[in-house]
Amino acid sequence: MNQYLKQMIELSDIDNYISSFEPELEQMQVLSQQLESDRIEKLESIDIIKNDISLIIKKISEQEVKISVNRDKLRSYESKTGELKRDREISSNLEQEKYIKGQIDISNSEISKLEEIKDSESIILNDRYRELQEIELKLTQHNNFLNSKTVAIQENRKKVYAERELLVNSMEKKIFSLYGKIRRWAKETTAVPVVNKACRGCFMKLSDQAYLEVIQSKDIVTCPNCGRLLYLEDSFQGRQKFQAKL
Repeated sequence: MNQYLKQMIELSDIDNYISSFEPELEQMQVLSQQLESDRIEKLESIDIIKNDISLIIKKISEQEVKISVNRDKLRSYESKTGELKRDREISSNLEQEKYIKGQIDISNSEISKLEEIKDSESIILNDRYRELQEIELKLTQHNNFLNSKTVAIQENRKKVYAERELLVNSMEKKIFSLYGKIRRWAKETTAVPVVNKACRGCFMKLSDQAYLEVIQSKDIVTCPNCGRLLYLEDSFQGRQKFQAKL
């Protein structure tokens, strides 16, 4: 294989490997952001439920105040019963006692309903706290893994950049310039194999003459249709080093 073509294929593999770093981190960061969003959403849900429970407790307290006031009124009317002489006054007093007792029963009934709602909300609140703990645990574990992965990628990136620099320094400027021109538009498909006489970049069939040039690989061979660097897949084993990491 042509030395310059081999260098450009190796450089393409290195650049492809470097390009794989960011998407991997971005994908992990997306998951971290999603977990953080879930955590915030759960906290907001907890705040809403706690506020609802506080309102229920306030309503219970209001009903208890009503009961206390009505009981004082009831005792007052009951104390008058023995003092009253006229039937009309006694009847009126008893009616007031009945009405107040009814109000106390209504308040007790309302308190029972509110207590049931409060108990139900408390169960939901405990579930939300449990879910929050699970999310926070996942978030902590994921962020720890993300941090360690970031450090590992940064260390690996330094090594790969060092290899790239050595390779670039060994290349002639015009060869590196040609590689750069193709890389700018072809990106990860700068160098592609020829399979079944077709370019794996644009998938167009090659002429017999073009295919023969790829087989011989005496010169730098580019696809006459798209301009990508071409090589026979079985003729370049050096790709395995970085392709295995992608």
